[in-house]
Formats: sequence, structure tokens, C-alpha cells
Amino acid sequence: MSSNSALVTSSLDFDTIKANLVTYLQGQPQFKGYDFLGSNLSVLIDLLAYNTYYNNFYTNMAISEAFLDSAQIMDSVVSRAKELNYTPRSKRSATAQITLSVTPQPDNVGNYPANIYIPKYSQFSSRIDTSIFTFTTDQDIVLNSVNNYTTSNISIYEGTVVTEQFVYDSTLTDQKFLLSNPNIDTTSISVHVLNSLTDTNNTEFIQASTLLGYNNASKIFFIQGSSNGRYELIFGDGNIGQALINGNVISVTYRVCAGSNGNLCKTFIPINGIGGYGQSQIGVKTELSSYGGSDAETIDSIKYNAPRHYQTQQRAVTNDDYRIILLQKFQNIRAVNVYGGETVYPPKYGYVYVSVDLNNVIGVPTSVADQIAAYLLNYMPISIKPIVISPDYMYIEPTINVKYNLNLTTQSTGDIQSTILATVVAFNNDNLNDFNILFRYSKLAAAIDNSDPSIFSTDLEVRMTRRYTPTINQSEVISINFENPLIAGSVTSTAFTYNNVSGFFKDMGDGTIAIVSGIGTSGGTPVSSSKVSTLQVNVGTINYDTGLVSINFPAVSAFVGNYVNIYAKSSTPDFSVNTNSVLLIDPVDVSVNVTAARQ
Repeated sequence: MSSNSALVTSSLDFDTIKANLVTYLQGQPQFKGYDFLGSNLSVLIDLLAYNTYYNNFYTNMAISEAFLDSAQIMDSVVSRAKELNYTPRSKRSATAQITLSVTPQPDNVGNYPANIYIPKYSQFSSRIDTSIFTFTTDQDIVLNSVNNYTTSNISIYEGTVVTEQFVYDSTLTDQKFLLSNPNIDTTSISVHVLNSLTDTNNTEFIQASTLLGYNNASKIFFIQGSSNGRYELIFGDGNIGQALINGNVISVTYRVCAGSNGNLCKTFIPINGIGGYGQSQIGVKTELSSYGGSDAETIDSIKYNAPRHYQTQQRAVTNDDYRIILLQKFQNIRAVNVYGGETVYPPKYGYVYVSVDLNNVIGVPTSVADQIAAYLLNYMPISIKPIVISPDYMYIEPTINVKYNLNLTTQSTGDIQSTILATVVAFNNDNLNDFNILFRYSKLAAAIDNSDPSIFSTDLEVRMTRRYTPTINQSEVISINFENPLIAGSVTSTAFTYNNVSGFFKDMGDGTIAIVSGIGTSGGTPVSSSKVSTLQVNVGTINYDTGLVSINFPAVSAFVGNYVNIYAKSSTPDFSVNTNSVLLIDPVDVSVNVTAARQ
């Protein structure tokens, strides 16, 4: 046998496999001088090569699905994550807060009820365009006559409530309790175990995520991911967690939700009345539009989070531990930053500050902050307590003046403006809008330059903005910290009405602030003019080295928009913010001026 008769197995593509087979056969004495390409044997070689190629492909894919890093199929990723005790996040219901009131009618003798009971899972309807969403309460509510049958801060959750039942059969060695709907919000699961189909006495079981602290009598269940995006319930085995008994009926109630589609609902109407009262007797006032709805976790997200979840080992010690634990539980958290109380002034030892930025919401509602703090206590050392706070936002306001060459593009001036605005928004999403971020002037300027090949000149001016909402007709002392060295004379503001005159703050260049009135404003921003009159001097001070601005905010009777913008310019082109601040660009603050030219 010749030396080239050995098969080469290191290549997997079809052409190489076929060539290897031909080389092997050419080395056999009985095929010496045989024309493989022009013979019928070539067809058989093709079949062998195809069969080998397919086997190689399927074997490679099967082995790849056995590892978290290389798996591509959701079921495989979920299965691998299960080995790390990680349960992929389900969809999450959007949450809204309302004030609910009922106007009852007196009975035959003129008496009004002492209390009105609003049952759990009472339904409300809301609409966004042509889409209709159902919201429900998650607990019983009592309205009493003392408060005029009115209660505020009621949380309602988007989704339809569904109940499933399973009968436990001890003769089945591998019985599974698979929840049928993949759009479930797993945080809403409520489980009751009935003694049997004929004995409906039931016991509530609670969801657990760890074995710690439980014994053989603990009435607990676990949730784990399963096939086709569904979830499975696991009950105790009698060693950890109470075991089920033959004939037990498991009743599972949960919400089926629309995820992120349920966000931004603003108006809510009770469905078919509530608690026996008709719609005409029920008043609903929206305190907070729906927020926090999110979609099920993606493959890439599971691959990233599962190993890091395992790394935390069910405890919050490092900054990353806090982030991972919170991002897994609260999917509506967009960004989180954690720092010790010893770093604040004055120091607050024994506390951890958790600054949370939520999707679709500015700040953190008190109810959400309380939920986060209570959840973290399960993982933190006993001597440490969490303080959940809303982040500060420092906005970057760019003014962009661009010239482009008409000879190099068919785009209009408006098209170029839209392209630049989209570029700035993308820059914000990719490089800003997070904690501990450094803004680089050159990167934004380069992104604008490269947004269209016809742009040949970009003039970029950037100023920092803090937003403040004053209390009407009430003076206040406020501190605005820009956290960076400032250019003297750069601090100013949008307009407000003071002593019946439209005025604004002006940096006098000597570290003091005055209230001045100009010849006019444009969109709430003072028009640059030397013809200004001073309404009041020394209403504040500026530390140009640290960026701290202190203002004795006067009692204003009105202001433009929802807040007063306080502006300043950094003395350096690049700047950053501290641990509790998010640096971002709001598209409404972007000013783009485009000039066409021929070159």
C-alpha cells in the first residue's frame, strides 16, 4: 500500500473530504490508473463525502450544544444554565400606581358601609393606540369611610391571571409540573397544594431560591427553566422541603403578560366594576404610568449572567455581586451602581448605597426602592444595611454646526440633520447613559464627522446641564454640583418669572451669581445680548475649581417647561461624574445646524 493511503481526518468541508477519499483510493493497487473524476465511482465518492460531511456537522453541533459558551439553541442554553443554578428571567409585567376611590350609595336606612373590599386580581383596562392591556391588583384592598373610601399608591400589574392545576401521582418516576404558557411572569407565581380532588383544604407553598434555612417540613417550591421557553416547578423531596403526597392537587396561579409592550399606559378603567360597584361609582387616578415591563431573557444575556450568578454564591459582598443579584431579579433596572457609606460625606458607616436607574422612569419610586432594599437584605451581611437611592442626572447639551459638500451627496439638509441626530443618539447609547462614564469630546466629534462622507466641517460646542424643579412661590437654597472645573462666566439658566419679570441666572465671572433680565428668550433660553438689566445680585456662589454652584433660589411664580436648566461649561473638553450620577444626552437638548456648500 502506498504512503498516501491514510485518510486525513482534520478537515471537515465537503471538497477536502472528497479529495481525501480520492487520494486514499488512488493509493490502492486495484484502482491504479483509474479515472475517478470521469467514472461512475465518482458518484459513490460524492455520496460518501456528503455522508461524512453531514455526520461531522451534526456531531460538531451536538457537542457545541453541550457547552454554555458554544450553545446556540435556547433549550440547550437553559439546560446548561440550570447546572449553575441559574433560572433565566421570564417576562415581567409592567407596573402602574393609581389612587382608587369608590362612591357608595346608602342602604335603605341611609347608612353607608364602614369598609369596602376590593378583591385581589380586580381588573383594569388600558389602551395604547390599538392595543388593549389588562392590569390587575395583586392583593386585597380595603377602603374605609374614614378616608372617604379612597386609597393611594395602589400597584396594578399588566397581565391576565391564569390558574393551572396538576395532580401528583407517586407512581410516576419522572412527573414534571410544566407551566404551559411561556409568557408567564415568574414573580407572580402563587402555589397552593390541596389535599386531593375531593378534599380542598389547601396549604400555601412559597418560592425558594436556595436550600439554606429550610428543613424537611418547609413548604417550598423551586422554579427552573424548561423547554420551549416554559418553566417547571420543583417540590421538596422530604429532606429539604416537604414532599408531596399521592393525590395532592397543585394549584398554580400566575400572570401572563405582554412584557415591555405594556409600558407607558397612562389611563386605567375598571373592567365590569369592582367589588360589586359599577364603573360610574369608581374613580381611578393615575399616579405613575406603567413602567418596568420587560421581555424574557435572551440567549446572550443568559450566557453572560449565568456564570456571574454562580460566582456570587448567593451573597452580596462585592460591587459586582450587588449588580448581578439585582439585574437578575429586577429586569426593569437599566443600570446600577454600588458604593460604601464610608465614601459619602459625612460618612455613614455600616450602610451600602445602591443607586438604581430604571427603564422608562426618571428616579426610583419609593415602592420599588423598598422592594430592592428588602430583597438585598437576604444576601447581605447582618451588620450591613442597604440605602436605595435615585441617581442624579447630568445632561450634555451639544450644539453642532456642520458644513457638507453638495457635490458628494444627494442627501438634503434635513437628511443630514436626521443622520447627525441619529449618530448622537447612538453615541449616547453606546458610550454614555450609565454610571462611572467619561465623556470624550473627540469621540463625539469624530462620530459626527464620520456620520456622512459629505461632511467636511464640524464645529461642536458642549455644555453641562443640571435640571431643577423649583417650588412655585417658595424660596429655596439649592446646591448644583457639576463635579468638574468650570469656565468662569459660563454658568447660566433657562428663564423663570421673578417679580413679574422673565429672568435667568447669570455667572458674573467673579464667583457670584445674579438674576438678570434680557431683551427676550428663545424656547426658555435667554437670548444673548449685552442689553440686560440686573434684577438681583449675589443670589449664589460658584466654585470654579470643583464645579459646586450654590443658589438662593428665589420665590418664582412660573418657569418654562417642567424644570429650570442650570448650564455650565467645563474647563476641559473631557469630563466625568461621580458615583451617583448618570451622564447622558437627551435628544431634545441636541441642536444641529447644517449648512450646504459646493467644493
